[in-house]
Amino acid sequence: CDIEPEVGNIRNVTLYNIDDLQEIVANNIRFREEEAQRAEVIVQEEIESIEDRFKYLSTRPVMVSLSDKAEEIRQRELRHGLSKIEGLTDEDKKVLSHMTHMIVRKILREPMIHLNEYAGTEWESEDKSAVARLFKLDVRKGQELEKLPLPPGKAFWLSGRPIMWKTV
Repeated sequence: CDIEPEVGNIRNVTLYNIDDLQEIVANNIRFREEEAQRAEVIVQEEIESIEDRFKYLSTRPVMVSLSDKAEEIRQRELRHGLSKIEGLTDEDKKVLSHMTHMIVRKILREPMIHLNEYAGTEWESEDKSAVARLFKLDVRKGQELEKLPLPPGKAFWLSGRPIMWKTV
């Protein structure tokens, strides 16, 4: 249906012809292409961020094992030490617990930073092996260690290995 061009002169009426519509379509296409390019940048940044986070996952089992072992030793030695000191208040015990916790954190800080810095590099495997070997860690591909059933009262677990009590 043809509409006379004079209709465009009527107040509050906008008349579009095919050329106007083609220009609107072209503008919309340009806008969408620009938005698509911005979206591609955002997606690429997110991919890089996720890849960066995944890079550190490979060092996580060693770091968790090291941290767990240090905490196990800290708690055992704290219990041992506290049992030899008489007259400590609960507040004294809290202070000593916090102090030993901070000592462990500060000792482990540099190895943890080093493992993170070299995650995803050619030295990662060697560094993880060195830490695991130096601290005698049980790290099995980040999975929980399988624990064999042991007779109650006859053994306990230390660093993922059963320690058997000898009866005399």
